[in-house]
Amino acid sequence: MPKNFAALFFVLLPLVVSVQAQTATGVIQGTIKDGTGAVIVGAKVKLTDQATNQSREQNSSEEGIFEFRALPRGDYALHAEQQGFKQQVVSNIALQVAQTQNLEVVLQLGGVAESVEVQAGAGLLQTSEASLSQVIDEKRVLEPLGPPRSADRLLHRPAGDRLALGQAREASPRRLLD
Repeated sequence: MPKNFAALFFVLLPLVVSVQAQTATGVIQGTIKDGTGAVIVGAKVKLTDQATNQSREQNSSEEGIFEFRALPRGDYALHAEQQGFKQQVVSNIALQVAQTQNLEVVLQLGGVAESVEVQAGAGLLQTSEASLSQVIDEKRVLEPLGPPRSADRLLHRPAGDRLALGQAREASPRRLLD
């Protein structure tokens, strides 16, 4: 019995580790600065999910840094304010799975009653980490299966038969043997 348990443990261990390594959340982080480029300590930063209207708040650190972790994918708005500065609003921050959005928020001198709104654009290059991720919709998953576009076709294939993705046709199936 103990040998079977040990064998089962070592078989299932890689599965557990691989599931934990995958993340379904993202990060929005950045720095709060003034017009001269100096960091602003203790600025109030509020992040709001535009779909659910749920928000999180924190103050910028001694280095002017803020960081919101474990965020589900979606569109967010960020509000930053500090006494003696105009409120800054950055809206339409699109966050995908396993993505880190880096923002540099610049507060301009003025009253808190005044505000500046900025529309966020999609970043082309992820420089904060060396990972590769992509969101794949249902259409792209089912596309290589060809007509009738059914996942059942993959489940009912003969043993040793492989589907050559992108080249599968009903009239001429491609079979590769091990």
